[in-house]
Amino acid sequence: MTEITLNRGTMDIQQLSTHGLLMLYQAVKLALDEDDGNPDLRPFQVRENSDWRMWSDQIADELDHRGAHYARIEW
Repeated sequence: MTEITLNRGTMDIQQLSTHGLLMLYQAVKLALDEDDGNPDLRPFQVRENSDWRMWSDQIADELDHRGAHYARIEW
């Protein structure tokens, strides 16, 4: 079981739908794009906090396991 620990507990990503995982992964990409597009503000601080990368890698691993087609984040 792959669990992601959050401040409010854990999230078992294996229980989420593929569509849900794709949406979460897209949210990470959007936050990263927002940070990169606003280098002075960096509102999400994706590159500064390793949890973002760890979380997206776990989601990507599950998507790969399911054979989902998506564009991987280029860190």
